[in-house]
Amino acid sequence: MLRSLVGSEMCIRDSSVDSPQQESALNMHTLQLCKSCLTFDFIGSCPEELAEDRMTGDITHQSVQVPASWRQVIQDPATLQLLFDVHAAGEPQHQKIALECLVQMASIRRSLFADDAQRAQYLTHLMNGTTDIMQHQRGLQHQDNFHEFCRLLSRLKANNQLAELIKAEGYATWIELLSKFTIASFNSWEWASNSIFYLLFLWSRLVQSLPYLKKDTSQLQKFVPEVLKSYITTRLESVRRTLSVETADDPLEDEARLAEQLETIPHLCRFKYQEVSTLLIPTFDTIFQQYKEAIENADGNEEQFHALEGQLAWLVHIAGAIVGGRSASSAGDQADLIDGELSWRVLTMMQVSDQRLGKQSDDLTWKERLDAALLGFFSSFRRVYIGVDALTQTKVYQPLTEKLGLKNHLMVLQVVINKICRNLRNYTHSEEILRKSLELFQEIASSYTIGRALLKLDIVEFVLMNHSNKHFNFLDVEANHSHRTLFYSTLTKLLFLYDDSEKFTAFMEHFNFVGSRIFSCMATIEEFNKKTIKFALSGLFRDLRGVLSSANSHRNYAHFFDWLYPNYIAMLYRTAELWFDEPQVIIPMLKFLAELVHDKNHRLAFPPSSANGILLFKEVSKIICNFGNQIMAKPVVKDMYTERYKAISQCFIIITRTMEGQYVNFGVFKLYNDTCFMDVLAVLLKFAQTIPLEELMVFPKLCRAFFQFIRTLLMHHTGAFLEVGSDTFLHILNCIQLGIQSLDPTISVQAAMALDHLAAFHFTNIGKDNNEVKVMQHHIAANPSIFPQLLKVVMEVLLTDDCQNQWCLSRPLLPLIIINEQHFDELKTQIALSYTPNKQQTMRIALDKLMIDVSRSLEPKNRDKFTQNLSLFRHELKVLNQT
Repeated sequence: MLRSLVGSEMCIRDSSVDSPQQESALNMHTLQLCKSCLTFDFIGSCPEELAEDRMTGDITHQSVQVPASWRQVIQDPATLQLLFDVHAAGEPQHQKIALECLVQMASIRRSLFADDAQRAQYLTHLMNGTTDIMQHQRGLQHQDNFHEFCRLLSRLKANNQLAELIKAEGYATWIELLSKFTIASFNSWEWASNSIFYLLFLWSRLVQSLPYLKKDTSQLQKFVPEVLKSYITTRLESVRRTLSVETADDPLEDEARLAEQLETIPHLCRFKYQEVSTLLIPTFDTIFQQYKEAIENADGNEEQFHALEGQLAWLVHIAGAIVGGRSASSAGDQADLIDGELSWRVLTMMQVSDQRLGKQSDDLTWKERLDAALLGFFSSFRRVYIGVDALTQTKVYQPLTEKLGLKNHLMVLQVVINKICRNLRNYTHSEEILRKSLELFQEIASSYTIGRALLKLDIVEFVLMNHSNKHFNFLDVEANHSHRTLFYSTLTKLLFLYDDSEKFTAFMEHFNFVGSRIFSCMATIEEFNKKTIKFALSGLFRDLRGVLSSANSHRNYAHFFDWLYPNYIAMLYRTAELWFDEPQVIIPMLKFLAELVHDKNHRLAFPPSSANGILLFKEVSKIICNFGNQIMAKPVVKDMYTERYKAISQCFIIITRTMEGQYVNFGVFKLYNDTCFMDVLAVLLKFAQTIPLEELMVFPKLCRAFFQFIRTLLMHHTGAFLEVGSDTFLHILNCIQLGIQSLDPTISVQAAMALDHLAAFHFTNIGKDNNEVKVMQHHIAANPSIFPQLLKVVMEVLLTDDCQNQWCLSRPLLPLIIINEQHFDELKTQIALSYTPNKQQTMRIALDKLMIDVSRSLEPKNRDKFTQNLSLFRHELKVLNQT
């Protein structure tokens, strides 16, 4: 087909068509078909989106896999030349498709070529073609074409070695034109903003390849500093342009694009670090001096502050990328000294810049961008120079000591934590700064070594004892509620490092105060229904979830549980009773309960003499029953998911975790005629029945929570499940059927495991005379076709080519076959008859082999043998479908 396309395109060029419109349309369709051939996934393992725009990580090395039979067409110089000719003479829309085809051609797998000479000739042709485009600027005035051309250039290095590029004829011209083209692109940053990453990526990869050259004839020593100087200069100029043109996009606002560009900067800067520093440091000093004078004289207008803060933000981002890019190959005393020179300037600038905080009359939009850059710089500095013993004595601290008196990483941490606290106190309405500050705080505290070091700081000790809204105003803003959990999770991560119960008690004093205030309003419904109480409850549950999420040991969990129970359980019950229909309150409370019952790291390992596990379940089940009975009686007003399903999914998670936790002896409830487990189970199954099947599969979080609950229920409490009515039994099995057919592997796995437990229970109890068997027989009698139908569904899924859960589906298939042997024989006949007559006998034989050497039992060895047979069947099926 590709050969025919190349020939047809040549014929179109040489023939006359009735009208120019017809010729243009025919050319377009031919090019699109050619592109479709080149982007076809022949090996079924590289989704198209991975090969398109994201060229980071392993994706950059991905080659285009084409059949070996294409070798002659690909190696034929006329094929490449035709595409370059179409680009040179075609219309803009044709040029774009031609370039997209060339991008794929540049990524053809290396093994396709007969020998190195053929590959070198092919590469030379590509380089000469791109050189011609850069020389004459053909089609580059169109943005789409420009973007595709940048992608083409980046692919040249992604699929070829630097040594091969240098050996190619015309390399010197190509690299010089590439430098000029890159600089021109930087100057047109508004127009080329989506394409700059590909150019930076290309230069970065060229520089990274230099150590592998035996002799450096790349000329990168000459061109890389020029390219980098242009990039830095144009980024600074972009700030003025953004401020002067209202419709101009600010590159600093696009975090994803900015991060992509900054990933390439360290390699380029550290290539000629000394030379780059002579540009970067004086530029920083000049802008910082202007900024400092404007603040000291208090005569700077808002536009001047914005321009200077924007330029400083760019320089701090670049400095952070350079410092964070330190590696063993780029390290050295001189490089570390330059890192130190950049670092003390950034820290000094931060102290001056923060003088602008707290002034309500100032527009701090660009100050926020600067502080976002500072947080990124601190994150990079921490990864490289903090917490690693081998780097604490590097030359980076020499300038910091001389200029700021910061002799070690602990003193730097003091500065960083102080900055984080200032951000939390002043940026009460900036979601980005709050989020990044808290993420950095968590990042620092997550290391045990650094966490222990933080406890030595006065600021950390102060925060641990003074963490209320009085000291951190952002807690008073309702829009910031989503950040409260992370804030308290980080604080308690540090608190628990003390391993001191007295400090925990002191830390919880603030919550005692909040709890007592809420308790005082619980006497009457009118008081408890106030909006102030609603706000306090929502914040309190988020805070407590954060505290509890860091209690990863039994000792720490026990401290929290003793504080909570029984003093504050009544508040939870009252909240479920009165705020059941208010998502802003009930969702945080249910998430807190889900964390409370989560037995991660076996933290709920209560001693045998303790009844806390049973008491915890009883209280939680009462809260859920109270909530569930009320929410089911209230009609939905607007959004079904927000008003009902979101809370229901949390209820599924809560009970699933209690069943998986193994800290509750559920047999005790039945022994002493306690109905709390059956009551909460009835509420959850009622939830399930009220959710239409099509809606269940639409909401992923709800769906996953439901199937995990059903799987856990059928694994541990099959007998309890059977006590439900036949309608509920049928509904749950219909849900399992849909789950098995789901394209989401996590859902289909849970559904298959649930079905396995139920089918295995039915098989192992056949012939027994007990109440559970009778109930099971009653359900089957009411729905005699349910198990044969499930058998058919599982087989249908296994017969598809894209079945991703073969092992999991093999588990329920064996018990389903054993309890439905007659139906399985009929199903085998139906499957065989669905094939063409010449394949039917082969299919029957393959299906019969499924049960070879497999007995009517569910012993592990028997299951494993069946799974092996199923794997062989799937292989034979694949071969049969391909013939």
